Amino acid sequence: MNSEGGQLDSVRKLGADEGNWVLSHKRGSSAGAESKETGLERGPKPCCFGVYDDMQRRSQHCGADWIDGFRSWNTALAATLFMFFATLLPTVALGMAIQHQTSDRMGLTEYLISNSVTGVINAAVGPQPMLILNPTGPITAITEKISVLADRVHVDYFVLYAATGLFVCIYLVITAACGWSRHIRYMTRFTYEIFGCFVCSIYVQSGIHGTMLHFESSAISPTEHFGSALFSAVCAVATCAIALWLSGARRWKSLPVPLLGFLADYGLTISVVVVTLVSYWPRAQPVKRLEIFGDRFGPTCWMPTLGLPLKRVGDETAVCATRACYAEDHVPYGVDHRPWFVWSFEGSSDACIDILYTLGLGALIALPISFFFYMDQNISSLLCQLPELKLKRGHYYHSSCFAIGIFNGVAPAFGCPFVTGSLPQSPQMVRALTDEHGRVVENRLAPLVCHALLILPLAFPWILESIPEAAMNGLLMFSGVEGIIATDLWQRFTLLLAPKHNLPIKWRSTSMRSYTCLQLLVLATCWIIQVSPFGLFVSLIIVSLIPFRIFALPCLFKDADLLVLDEAVDGVRTEDRQAANGLALADGASKTSPPPDFNDQNVL
Repeated sequence: MNSEGGQLDSVRKLGADEGNWVLSHKRGSSAGAESKETGLERGPKPCCFGVYDDMQRRSQHCGADWIDGFRSWNTALAATLFMFFATLLPTVALGMAIQHQTSDRMGLTEYLISNSVTGVINAAVGPQPMLILNPTGPITAITEKISVLADRVHVDYFVLYAATGLFVCIYLVITAACGWSRHIRYMTRFTYEIFGCFVCSIYVQSGIHGTMLHFESSAISPTEHFGSALFSAVCAVATCAIALWLSGARRWKSLPVPLLGFLADYGLTISVVVVTLVSYWPRAQPVKRLEIFGDRFGPTCWMPTLGLPLKRVGDETAVCATRACYAEDHVPYGVDHRPWFVWSFEGSSDACIDILYTLGLGALIALPISFFFYMDQNISSLLCQLPELKLKRGHYYHSSCFAIGIFNGVAPAFGCPFVTGSLPQSPQMVRALTDEHGRVVENRLAPLVCHALLILPLAFPWILESIPEAAMNGLLMFSGVEGIIATDLWQRFTLLLAPKHNLPIKWRSTSMRSYTCLQLLVLATCWIIQVSPFGLFVSLIIVSLIPFRIFALPCLFKDADLLVLDEAVDGVRTEDRQAANGLALADGASKTSPPPDFNDQNVL
């Protein structure tokens, strides 16, 4: 399967095309009509113009969106089955991870519900029906940070999460109304690579952390010993290794091409199945398996109840969910599962003060989170609407940002996680819907059925309860590793100490080492902030890379070097690329480009 980092090469091409569309909008009425289809017109517009324009253009295709799905049912069915597995497994892995990280405050139940419900609604009435919505790895990290913050400041975690979602909704709706998604065209590979590697590294860290938890529990639990923890670690590494091996199956020469394509597309599912079967080997150590919910359906969080202090977990008896579900001063009385709707309003003055304090805190931390959603959602939208995919029904950025804002305002009110457009699943869905004639079957039916099927594990828990948790940890590591090694940043990192004559020709006369070290420094800064008490503000560093690239980077590197390393130079037109490449290969190349011209397509 393609990775998140593996989409970066296509982003550059998209950026140039989007810039060209915007430029052509200013040069003629016929070109202006083409630019309008992108939704990225330059300059300020009236309030909500972008959202209204998106909805008006999308409404012209309402009937065709459904008819084409039934008319090309075979293509839609194949895409649905492929994307079901490609979406389900990462969601399960992240749901398992967040359950450990938040001490059972949120878990697999909430992740599946949020993924399925928001995806079905978006597929049915959303502006980008083929955009796959997921609670992603960064969202899992954000949720953990909010859980830690709630304990630190002694507020109700669920109310804080809901308050944060409320203000995320407000900020994203304002963003969509003002049409600020148009600024996404200023991003270049410098920003995409750092953002992609940071996101992918979160997946790797989550997988490793989940694996190490088995060793920590083995030291304190009499029912789990070191051998079981070690076998779990082997299962995690095996899942990652098998998936990485199969992901390159298309390059093999010993099997038929259709079979190689099947192995590459379903390599992750195959690796999970293989490891699950091995874990049932009679002589294998016992491993911990997935648990969706207890004896009856309900939220992951159990709260202490009078007269019912215990609950059954498999064959063991455990304390009915700990006070970690709620901050110590906010534990409801007389319930078992937490209530689905997390907002509670009491008439006392102390309760009102607590609510107001939590709302203020939520408004503050929602700011950096909204910056992250702005970046992640727009990048996902860009990759889902690549010009090379030849979509015929327009591009929708503002209304998509608006929809994500609404989803992230409603879902946390029920204790469910945030969602955003996911990578690489969103571009994969579009490519999976390409028929034998190279035409994308744009429809709502396939993504709707795909997201609806995600609810099946809640109706039939046995579907997942046989899978070892270790396999999910390996899946997270695979997702991150595959994305990182697909970037140019990784390739340049592996060549930092290589002799100059061993470097690719295009990099020999550039400031490749300095440029790569700068990106690594920014990436390290992101992780320093991520692991600090101010981890929620890491998105501010990511957003600041856009003006840093525009104004600071040209002062640090020659334009010819940036043309090669970033594949975008301020003021260098397409017809000048060959000449600039010659400058990059010549010793002592000087900066001769004019100041930035944001009308030029190659700014991207």
